[in-house]
Amino acid sequence: MIRILLLALGFTAASVPAFAKTIYVQAGSSTPTHPYGSWNNAARHLQDALDIAVAGDQIRVAQGTYYPDEGAGQTNNNRFSTFRLKSGVAIYGGFAGGEPNLSDRKHYFHPT
Repeated sequence: MIRILLLALGFTAASVPAFAKTIYVQAGSSTPTHPYGSWNNAARHLQDALDIAVAGDQIRVAQGTYYPDEGAGQTNNNRFSTFRLKSGVAIYGGFAGGEPNLSDRKHYFHPT
C-alpha cells in the first residue's frame, strides 16, 4: 500500500532516504569523529559534514565562522574554494552547540 502511494505521488523507493541522519558541525570541536552524530563529536569544518551528507540529511552548525578551503581534501587559503552544497540536504545555523532539538536554536543570538 505504501509503495503504491509513493508511486502515485511520483516518488520511487530510491528517492526516499531510508535513514536520514543529523550531522553536527562546531568550529571548536575537540574530538571530531566521523560520522559527526552529536555535538560531542561534531565536525570542525562545514565541508567535512557536506562531504558525507546525502539527500534527506540535516546539518546543524554551531555559531562560528566556516571557510570552504578548510577540511579534509581542501587546500588552505585557496581563494577559489567554494562550499559544495548537495541537493536535498538541509543546513541549519544559529546553534550555540549543545541544543538537543532544532527548535532550541536561537539564531539571533548565535550568528553562524
